[in-house]
Amino acid sequence: MDIGYGGKPNSQLFIENNYFTGGSDAMELKNVAEATVRQNTFWSPSGMVSVTFAPADVIAKAGLPPANVVFENNTYIDNGKFSLATLQATIKSGQTNKVQPGKNGRPAEVYLFKRVNRYEPDRVHLVLYNWPKTDTVNLDLGDVLKKGQRFRIVEVHDIWGAPALAGTYHGNPVVFKPTGPYAPEFGCYLLFREM
Repeated sequence: MDIGYGGKPNSQLFIENNYFTGGSDAMELKNVAEATVRQNTFWSPSGMVSVTFAPADVIAKAGLPPANVVFENNTYIDNGKFSLATLQATIKSGQTNKVQPGKNGRPAEVYLFKRVNRYEPDRVHLVLYNWPKTDTVNLDLGDVLKKGQRFRIVEVHDIWGAPALAGTYHGNPVVFKPTGPYAPEFGCYLLFREM
């Protein structure tokens, strides 16, 4: 993820509650004068976070206070190359950040992100990172399904095809076999809730 443009210094940036992964760096913050980066998770196989400050004279000419970039309460999944101390020295902050152990330079856990469609509340977007590449994963859907509610999950590349999974939610994690072009490591799905 590249954040920031050339020209005027980038200021008043708030980067919160994101999951950044992939690329030479999971996030590149460019030409920055002022930013708050908090409660994010980062992982990339090579870099992690890159920060380039706008020149001090350009910041002053824009009428902005001296550069102020704050990183707090972020998690960096260990890729075997990342140094939190180096990042902290660059940005002069970050004491509340932490490095989470990985496995062989990769994340070791399954991450499932859920977002209810505000315009069609019977649809829930699911993004699955199955870093261990297991054949099946347990999906905790208790916050988007009611006990006894029927549902179906479809892969976004084939939303009119056969569901990847359909059934009734019984209150326990749902055993799911990832499908799609990037399975089993990654997948995007739509969960349809039947009211």
